[in-house]
This record gives sequence, C-alpha cells and structure tokens, in this order.
Amino acid sequence: MKELVIRTLTIGFISFILGLVCNSNKSYMPYCDPILRPYLYEWCESAEEYGIDYIVVLSGIDSILYEELPEPYLGLCFPDGLTIINANISPTDTFTNKLILYHELGHCALNYGHFDDGGLDIMNSILMDEQRSLYKTFWPILKDIYFNRYDESQFGCTKNPKSQEALD
Repeated sequence: MKELVIRTLTIGFISFILGLVCNSNKSYMPYCDPILRPYLYEWCESAEEYGIDYIVVLSGIDSILYEELPEPYLGLCFPDGLTIINANISPTDTFTNKLILYHELGHCALNYGHFDDGGLDIMNSILMDEQRSLYKTFWPILKDIYFNRYDESQFGCTKNPKSQEALD
C-alpha cells in the first residue's frame, strides 16, 4: 500500500512538473508600456488570424517600452529582445504608434529585415510624414502583405538575429 501511495504521488508530482514546463510560455506576453498595449493586443489578434503563434514569436521579447530615442529613430529593436518606440511620437498619434510597433515587431518577433523597394511597406526603413496618410488608407492591404510574408520554416528560433546592432 505504501509503495502504491509513493508511486501515485511520484507520478502526480512528475505530471505537475511536466505541466508547468510544457505550459510555462502559454500565456507569456512581454511587458508592454500601457500606451502601446492596445496596439500589441491588436497585433497579436492579427497574427493569430494569419496562423502565426504570437506566444512563440513574442517569447524572445522582454519588454516593449515607450521612451525617447535619438533622432532620426522612431523605434528600435535590440537582439536581447527589447523594443523601444520613440516617446517623441505623441501618445495621441495612435496610428503612427501602431505602425511603428508593427514595424519593430516585424524585426523582433517575425525576424524581418527592411523592405525598401520604393513602395509603401510596413517594413520600410524610412517613414516620411507625408506618407502616413497613405499608410493609414492602405493599412488593410499593407497588414496583409506584412503577415503573409511570415515564413515559419525560416524562423527557426524565437529570438532575433545574433547581430549586436539594434535594428531600426
């Protein structure tokens, strides 16, 4: 009887530990500044609609901060998983904050580089003021291109490229 109790407790304990390990990242979300949190949630919902497991791709990101950056940066993504959106962008400029967050998550979470082919693209390296209204007008199309570009087979890991340079 004693052996049965010990065996049952051991199996229960091992199952509990395995459950913790296997589900430890299931609800993981990086810390996100409250100003940017609605855009992160929207990004996650959109990623899910495109079949992207946002829990996996966000697991390499520690924090998403809203802090001042030196000119000319609007956002930065660091290889250690920290994304910073420039606090010089007004918190009330909701579209620009969302656009920059999507751009930086393209680097940090989806492993994208810049796509500077001369057209509008969320992953363009330069965002001119006069283009923002075009981005807003064509947002559904740009978002579709952005998420359909994701190739899980090339992702290979949950962290950014090993480069020590920040991606802007």
